[in-house]
Amino acid sequence: MPFAAAVITTLSVQLLIGSLLHGLVKWGLSRLGAGQGGLRRRWIVAWSETGRALVCLAPFAAATGLFGVVLAGRTTGGASSALDGVWFQPLGFLLLGVTPATSCYLMLHAGGLEAAGRLRLARAVARLSGELFFAGALSQLIFVWSELLFHVPVRRALVESSDGAGLAMLGGMVATGCAAFVAVTAGLAGKPRPASWFATIFFLFGESSLIAAHQIATG
Repeated sequence: MPFAAAVITTLSVQLLIGSLLHGLVKWGLSRLGAGQGGLRRRWIVAWSETGRALVCLAPFAAATGLFGVVLAGRTTGGASSALDGVWFQPLGFLLLGVTPATSCYLMLHAGGLEAAGRLRLARAVARLSGELFFAGALSQLIFVWSELLFHVPVRRALVESSDGAGLAMLGGMVATGCAAFVAVTAGLAGKPRPASWFATIFFLFGESSLIAAHQIATG
């Protein structure tokens, strides 16, 4: 399966799933009310804004995902192979990447809010997305490490590859870790700009490198 189709499909599906999850949280919180103030109110307002932003993104993510599937359909594996070239266990890799992928977009959205002068809301969204990014990226890295440590075929395919699969995997893991550090630091500081762009670039490089490592190892 072409590398581009795998990356496009993966990120699009992750954003779609994230849009659904955040939309559900937004719907649930709207039934609870915003609360009287303080931490609980800020937390609810941040989740409501992230849900609104991701629901607006969903049509674009769906169209991009469809493009990725069509692109995969032009290969010998067909459209059904759209996610097979992502990782050795594609479902786990895909689902654990939902949180950091959506958090990247939300960090960028927080930067837009900051640029528009909505500083309080920007700080709330940046804190929430930074924390989610760190937790999601850490979970994905643990998943990759567990595959490498406890699944012999995966370890052999990556480490013993003479075409650089292990190096690509290492670069992807380092980049993902750097993205998590940048995102959580920006979130704690409540300053999404320009850190959101660095976190996004690191994450895209990391996710793409991990997908490339799998395709090199199994190619």
